[in-house]
Amino acid sequence: SHHFRDGIIANNEKDAYGRLQVYGPSGPFTFRFTNMTFVGGPVGEAALCAGQHCGRGGAGGPCNVQYLLKDVNWDPLMLWQKKIKFGVHAMSFGFVQPIFLATDNTSLGGYRAMVSEHLNGFAAVGCEQQDFHW
Repeated sequence: SHHFRDGIIANNEKDAYGRLQVYGPSGPFTFRFTNMTFVGGPVGEAALCAGQHCGRGGAGGPCNVQYLLKDVNWDPLMLWQKKIKFGVHAMSFGFVQPIFLATDNTSLGGYRAMVSEHLNGFAAVGCEQQDFHW
């Protein structure tokens, strides 16, 4: 089943109070986004944040949630906005364990998977650190 499908998540760029952000869950499951568009900004920590409250009292765990993206459009975001973030308001492992996966060539900027910057051993097998937007 899909968690978010065929929708738009938006914030008016002129809104001085609001922020465009989805604080997604953590836990041992797959969270699906299909045919979604993120519009406007500014974002809070990022437009899509994985693993909210992971490891905090009463919050779900483990924090190894998978975010499976298909046909996600980030183009209408304000140019300097961060698209994804690993961990939000989480304990340390909440910033490491989530993973973003794509079944297409556009949802993650042409990549099929993105892991936390803290998993830096992947550089030894040819993976590349991405810029601030990811």
